[in-house]
Amino acid sequence: MKALDLAREQRAKLTAEADAIIASAEAETRELTEDEFAKIKATAEATKAIDERIADLTDYAERSAVAAKVLPAVGGARVKSEPLTYREDNARQTSFITDAWNARHNNDPAAQERLARHLREVEVERRDIQSSTLNGLIPPLYVLDQAATTARAGRPFANIIPSFQLPENGMTVYATRVTTGASADVQTELGAVSETDLVTTDITIPVVTITGQQDVSRQAVERGQLTDALVFQELMEAYAERLDLQCINGSGASGQHRGILNVSGIALQTYSVTTITTFMSKLAGAMSDVATNRRRPATLVVMHPRRWHALLAASDTSGRPLVVPNALNPWNALAVGETGVGGVVGTIGGGIPVLVDANVPTTASTDQDRVIVTRISDHALWENNGGVPTVMSFEQSNAPGAIRLAVWGYSAFTAGRYPSATSVIVGTGLVAPSF
Repeated sequence: MKALDLAREQRAKLTAEADAIIASAEAETRELTEDEFAKIKATAEATKAIDERIADLTDYAERSAVAAKVLPAVGGARVKSEPLTYREDNARQTSFITDAWNARHNNDPAAQERLARHLREVEVERRDIQSSTLNGLIPPLYVLDQAATTARAGRPFANIIPSFQLPENGMTVYATRVTTGASADVQTELGAVSETDLVTTDITIPVVTITGQQDVSRQAVERGQLTDALVFQELMEAYAERLDLQCINGSGASGQHRGILNVSGIALQTYSVTTITTFMSKLAGAMSDVATNRRRPATLVVMHPRRWHALLAASDTSGRPLVVPNALNPWNALAVGETGVGGVVGTIGGGIPVLVDANVPTTASTDQDRVIVTRISDHALWENNGGVPTVMSFEQSNAPGAIRLAVWGYSAFTAGRYPSATSVIVGTGLVAPSF
């Protein structure tokens, strides 16, 4: 706080000096001299730097104030590190879901105290999340970490899309798109200045709800071990996979995202001859589509694991692989990379990252997959809580003795701001490869 006060005093002093220079010129009804203007400019730059310092110090002070409320004092000294209430190494003794059930339905004071402590810990670690009711519980981080060890496809594509915080209210997000741009042209002396009226339109992006539920026995919740990890692992993985599928191939129908493959106006490259040479030609064509239509280069290639592994299997007439490991000299290689089933695995086409995602559909025309070439920065995904569906609720299931655990999250996605930023390779050349 002392540092904040000093910074504010310094800013006030600089501002007062600048104001005095301006006031003097106004009183004498004259323009600022070059020296005076230089001082005003220097003052503006200095106050801008001080404003940034004040913002950083203010943020630090707020964080410290929150931490001071949560971190207990022992023997006059503040504890800097204390084990979390719910963590993996004591999950058998202290279960998040068991406590949640007992606190709500059995009015267990010990469980209520542990949940309250957990919520205070979350407020420090994730200040943007606040919850005080059992209908808005936030799972402990170790549960979410376990859910990341996925047996499903996960959300590789969704993870790489530019992410924004979903607005707190409303079921629609709006993005402005320019349909007719401004103009500029050479002006002859005293000639007319180029002018074209800007025309815009609003893209309406629905907020989509993705949810899942699991019925578990009351005995499993009240007396089970690691029930929370097992239930959350299944629900969180299912949620992540469905969101990713929606961003790639959602139909845009009521209640769904419009996935990048279904955006009107994207370019298509038809690949019908199953040779590596032809594939690379179509890939270059898709890259050209983006560079030509969007006036910016493509930055990402998205394909199914089977397509990437088909490239890994390709070799020249001497049996040398055409996709070489990153550690080797990539001279004359069509791509460099490694095997993988989710995430960026290498580069292709002169250095464009390749994202492998098993959620890319393989059922087009029975057994064809798709290859997406896009400029990923042109798309947007709005989510809450960093994409983690942290809302859970307990309900009595219709099944006798069962408890229904539900999770849900909200998101909005668009690849429609710049349809020209995407080109998709389609066709019979993308049938299931043989190895």
